[in-house]
Amino acid sequence: YLIENDFAKNVHIRFDTNLSVINPKLFQKLIKFKRVEFNISIDDVEDKYEIFRFPGKFNRLIENIKILKKLSQEHKNFIVGNLTSCIGILTVYAIPRVSEFAEIMGCNARFRFVEFPQWLDLRVLKIETKLQIIDKLKEYKKNNISNNCNLWLDRQINFLKKYLNEDRKSTRLNSSHVSESRMPSSA
Repeated sequence: YLIENDFAKNVHIRFDTNLSVINPKLFQKLIKFKRVEFNISIDDVEDKYEIFRFPGKFNRLIENIKILKKLSQEHKNFIVGNLTSCIGILTVYAIPRVSEFAEIMGCNARFRFVEFPQWLDLRVLKIETKLQIIDKLKEYKKNNISNNCNLWLDRQINFLKKYLNEDRKSTRLNSSHVSESRMPSSA
């Protein structure tokens, strides 16, 4: 409808994709829009990516990012936004790996905290476990990691500290951390 009625040229689209597939027909439609920003959702890298995104292949993801970046050079309205990852119990140590991969691919890394299902939410961990994770994240920071990575490690540490006294016995977890974990996107 937007394309057929000549409205697409005034519309900005931003969406998350796992980029496991490149659909040429879809891209031919998207070039008609004023701006299209792709945020690429990954949970981790290499073998961990393939576990979380089965049957996805990490090398295929790399090739698809390269294709998308090439398209963004050919079509200035295509923007490769961020590599995004949700941090939860299964991806608690992913920030340094995803940050490094994003830098290699020439992308920004952005993270969010898992809230649902609740059993993946970091807030449900025992206090002792949260303290162990905080110590490990502080070790990562000492390894001369990028500023962006350190920023997100600080946010994860602060998140865990904020909810240090909430554990599995908590029946009601609020989502006040969501706005605190967001970062303005770079244009």
